[in-house]
Amino acid sequence: MKDRYDRQVRLWGDDGQSAIGNTTVCVLGASALGTEILKSLVLAGIDSFCIVDDAIVSEPDLGTNFFLDAADLGKPRAEAALLLLKELNPSVRGTCLLRSPVSTEERHLEELRPFSVVVATNMAECKAAPISAFLYDRGIPMIYSRVYGFLGTIRIAVAEQPIVNTHRENQAPDLRLDAPFPALQSLIDAIDFDKMTDEQVRHTPYLILYALALKEYRKTDPTAFPSTLKERKEFLHYVMKLARERESGGTDENFDQAKSAMARSLRKTQMPSSVRAILADAKCGEGEEATAARGTDPFWIMCTALRRFVDRHGVLPLSGQLPDMASDSASYARLATVYHEKALADAEEVLAHARELQKRARGAGADADADVERDENDDGTGSGDKSKSSPLLPSRASASPSSSITHETCMRMCKNAAAMDLQRGTAVDSWSGAGFRPVLASIAATAQYDEETEKPLAVSSNAGSAHPAVWLLMLRAVDRFNEEKSRSEIDEYPGTNGIPCEMDSRDLWERVKKIVDEGLRREEKNEEESMEEDDLTAETVLAQVPYSACSEMCRYAASEPHAIASLLGGMAAQEVIKLATRQYIPVENTLVYDAHSGLTETFKL
Repeated sequence: MKDRYDRQVRLWGDDGQSAIGNTTVCVLGASALGTEILKSLVLAGIDSFCIVDDAIVSEPDLGTNFFLDAADLGKPRAEAALLLLKELNPSVRGTCLLRSPVSTEERHLEELRPFSVVVATNMAECKAAPISAFLYDRGIPMIYSRVYGFLGTIRIAVAEQPIVNTHRENQAPDLRLDAPFPALQSLIDAIDFDKMTDEQVRHTPYLILYALALKEYRKTDPTAFPSTLKERKEFLHYVMKLARERESGGTDENFDQAKSAMARSLRKTQMPSSVRAILADAKCGEGEEATAARGTDPFWIMCTALRRFVDRHGVLPLSGQLPDMASDSASYARLATVYHEKALADAEEVLAHARELQKRARGAGADADADVERDENDDGTGSGDKSKSSPLLPSRASASPSSSITHETCMRMCKNAAAMDLQRGTAVDSWSGAGFRPVLASIAATAQYDEETEKPLAVSSNAGSAHPAVWLLMLRAVDRFNEEKSRSEIDEYPGTNGIPCEMDSRDLWERVKKIVDEGLRREEKNEEESMEEDDLTAETVLAQVPYSACSEMCRYAASEPHAIASLLGGMAAQEVIKLATRQYIPVENTLVYDAHSGLTETFKL
C-alpha cells in the first residue's frame, strides 16, 4: 500500500496520506467535470466516494466524458461512470444515488452530513446556494466547480479551514542563533576553537561557525545580530576569519555553505503573522466561552496549548529540524541531538497543556466517552472516518481506533507550528448586491482613461483579451438569464433555446448592466466608502467588458469541453486533498480559469 502511494507521500507525508485514506467525498453531478475530479481522487487513495446524479447517458455525454461509451447509452449516467472509476483503484469504495444533484429536500441534504467534502459540479449558482448554506452551517467543506465553454471556476465554501502545514517555499530554518537555548549555548561554550585541528575546523557545521563568529561580532554590543544585508556582509568577515589556510588554496566546503546560507539562516526568531493571528483568536482563550467555542476540536486545543507555551517563553516550540551541512558525522550528530532533545522537551510541555485542556473540554459538557482525537491520525487534519454513518456508502468492517492527543501528534504540530495558517470563508450565494463588488473593482482596475475627457476608454472588442474577472461577471449573467428564462427544471442558458445568438447576446448584455448596478449599490456607507464608490462607476466597469464576451457565452451554449473539464477536474481534486489533509494553501474563495488566455485569477467574495 505504501509503495502504491510512494510518490505522493513525499508531498504530504504518511500522516497526510492517512488523512486522504480516511476522506469520504460526495460529488453532485456525473458530467465530465465530476468524473475527472473523482478520477484524481480515486487514484490518490481516498476512502470512498458517492456520485449523486439522475441523468441518463445521451449522445452528447459520449463526446465529453471519457468514463462513458456507446454501450452506456440509455443507462443511468452515475452507474455507468461508477463502474469505470472503481476500476482505477480497487481499494477505494464507491456508490451512487440516482436522484437530482440539486435537490434541496431536507432528507437529501441530511444525507450529505457524513462526508468529509462535498463537490457540487456544473449547477447554477442559485441551485448550489442552498446546498452550500446547509453545509456551511455544519462546518462541512464544499467545493463548487463548473465548466462553461472555455471558462472554469472553483469556489471553496467553508466556514473555517485550518492549515497545519502550508509547505511554504524557502521557509527559514528555526535555528535560534539570536537567542540560543541553554543546551545550544553550552555546546558552543564548550568549543575551544584555537585548539581545533585544521581537519576539525574543516568538518565543523556552518551553524557552529556562525555561533563562534557571533561571539566576536557581539564584543561591542551583546545584543547585536546581523539582520540587514549590510550587517551580513560585515558579519561574513568574522566568519571567514575562522577559516584555516589550505595548501591548495580556496576555501573549505563548510565555509562556502556558511556564505551561501547566510541570508536564509541568519534571521531573528520571529513568529509569522498568520500564526500570531491564530494564537490571538478567541478560541485560544482561557475562559468558559473559549472552552465552549473550541469544544474538542484537536486543532484548536493544540493551538491553545501553543499559546500557553508562547505566553510563557515568548517563542514557538523549537521545530528541531536542521538543514544539511557539510560536517563529519560526529559533529553533526552532536548538534542535531541538542536540537532534537530541545524539540522533544518543548513538545512535552505543549502536550501537558493539551491534555489539561482536553480534560477541561470534557468537563465543560463534552461527551465523556468522545475523544479529542477522532482517530489515531487526527492531528487537526480533519480526517476522521465518517463513512460509518453514511446511508450512501458501503459499510467497512473495521473502524478507525480512537486515542488521545499523542506525543507524535504534538511533535508534528510543534515541528510545523511556524507553518500554520487559517482561512475563514463564505458560503456560495447569488453574489447579489455589494457582495460582487470585488469582481467589479478588478474589472475597473484595468481601465485606461482619455487624457482630455478623463473618461474610461472602451476595451478591445476581442473577447480573448478580457480580464478573467469579466468572465466571472458573464457567468453570473448567464445564471441570471437561466433563472429568469427557465420555465421548468430544465436549464435554459443563452444559445441553447433555438433563439438567434444575437438576440440572446443583447438580452445577456442587459443583465450584465443590471448586475453591475446592483454590485455598486450599498445600503449603508460611511464617508470613506462613499469616496471609494465615486471612483468605481458602472461606466468604468462596463467600458472594460467587451460586448463580444456576450456573444462568446452564447456560442458556448453551456457546453463542457473535455479538455477544460480535465484540467479543471485536476485542479479541483487538488483542492479537495488540501482540505482533507489540511496541508498546503487552498484557493482562498474563488478561482477563475480563462482558456482563451490561459490565465487564472482568484477573488475573495
